[in-house]
Amino acid sequence: MVPELIKDGKFDYAYLGLQGNTITADLANAIDLKDNQLGVYVSSVIPGGPAEEAGVQGGDETVTVNGGLEFQKGGDIITAIDDQPVRRFEDLISYLITKAAPGQTVALKVIRDGGEQSIEVELGARPTQTVVTVPADSESGKLNARAAIAIAEDAAKEQGLKGDITEKVATPEERDGKSVWVVELTTADQAATVVVDGDSGDVLDVSIK
Repeated sequence: MVPELIKDGKFDYAYLGLQGNTITADLANAIDLKDNQLGVYVSSVIPGGPAEEAGVQGGDETVTVNGGLEFQKGGDIITAIDDQPVRRFEDLISYLITKAAPGQTVALKVIRDGGEQSIEVELGARPTQTVVTVPADSESGKLNARAAIAIAEDAAKEQGLKGDITEKVATPEERDGKSVWVVELTTADQAATVVVDGDSGDVLDVSIK
């Protein structure tokens, strides 16, 4: 980073150009995956972005999960990037932040139609502001996604998350019989995961990398 900052006064971060979710039990059931499937489900690709140009596929059939939340069924499942395992969305973001750069070609290992294949993607430069959330009126318990994200941002900043948040992903889950939001927040050089109780709004867990 330092040489580029000295030369150009800025640093560009790698960009795939897709919207995805960590695969949960509810999501796996809704889109007919194995219960133990790990990875990032690609719900859609950004038109004209690196992922679309390389042939990564998003979903094309709408299904409903967890009390009204809609997903696009039929998308690729990313399980690795450059042979590094991808189990959660934050694994993918972390790799792009720490080990990749615009113009670099990475190999995504994806599952499509039950088969595994490798797709090479030439990364672009990440836009200044990329915000990815579920619809604001979707709910997990009594709390909607927008409220969960606001709570998660405050909690993450209190725990040391620094800089402008450029990506926000809210995923509804069931944990120990409770409805929760798993909120993933990304800044220029950090990634945070915050678990928020869907009924009370209490912060149940915060992790920052």
